[in-house]
Amino acid sequence: MHTSQQKLQSVRKPRRVNERKAAVATLPVPKPGDTIYVPTQLYLSHGRDDIQGGRATVTKVEPGISGGKKVHYVSVKKIPNSFNWEHYLAEKQTALKKEFGRKRAKPDPDYHPDVNE
Repeated sequence: MHTSQQKLQSVRKPRRVNERKAAVATLPVPKPGDTIYVPTQLYLSHGRDDIQGGRATVTKVEPGISGGKKVHYVSVKKIPNSFNWEHYLAEKQTALKKEFGRKRAKPDPDYHPDVNE
């Protein structure tokens, strides 16, 4: 690999990270009533909490601490979980929108005894 190619590669990696951080930083923290996207979540030990991802309406936003940093935990209609906006959900909004489109998020419980302790 030539020196100019090495320099180009080393320059590209930080840009990608910085671009992602910038994109996340521009997404405001949602408010109750806003529509956001949440991912599908499947649990091995408590399948009754499984959800199908998609669009969801924000019901509550609470401040919290994660990794020593101030964050916001977002709750949505029909889903029992809350999601960390800054460290998790904000950066996934574009990909989740592409994946789910207009599909709504909903509970998808699995009550089979093998996946519920």
